[in-house]
Amino acid sequence: MKNYDKVFAVGGSIYTANLEKTPEIAEALQNHSPVAVVVGAGKLKENINAVNASEGDKDLIGIQATRLNAKTLGTQMDAHPKIPETAEEIKEVAQTGEDMVMGG
Repeated sequence: MKNYDKVFAVGGSIYTANLEKTPEIAEALQNHSPVAVVVGAGKLKENINAVNASEGDKDLIGIQATRLNAKTLGTQMDAHPKIPETAEEIKEVAQTGEDMVMGG
């Protein structure tokens, strides 16, 4: 498994408030390539809280929201196309040596 020298957490609220800066954020992260990046849900929490659902269902929606932000940023970064969802998938993507972006 490839070890990443740098792991970055990109706060979802910062990311979604600055979506127009996605290219610049991606470039800054790529300067440390290969990197692992974890992205939060940010403004998408409004969607989660707007629904009348159990906390468990809201958690599942939140997980998908983080993955949407991860896919958006990862695409801009030309990172590995898979957004890992399990520890095994993280290992698989890490073995490629490519940048990895995931939700969290």
